[in-house]
Amino acid sequence: MKKRLAVDQAALQVAIHTHVVEIRKRLDDAATIARAAEACATLGDIDEAIRVVLRFEPFTYEADRLLSAATVLRRLSKE
Repeated sequence: MKKRLAVDQAALQVAIHTHVVEIRKRLDDAATIARAAEACATLGDIDEAIRVVLRFEPFTYEADRLLSAATVLRRLSKE
């Protein structure tokens, strides 16, 4: 028989909300970097545009991990 843990719904809601806020922050940072890369490209400096845009990968990676964690928390809240 599978033992079920008591889940504090209020705490889960706060945690999920916090994750969503952090996802937005990471994506805002990535968007800022993408705009800077676009500006470089518009000015014709394609090499710099690529160098700049590559800096946003850590932000999208973190946003993806936070999304995965929020999804797990949501599943827990439904049990």
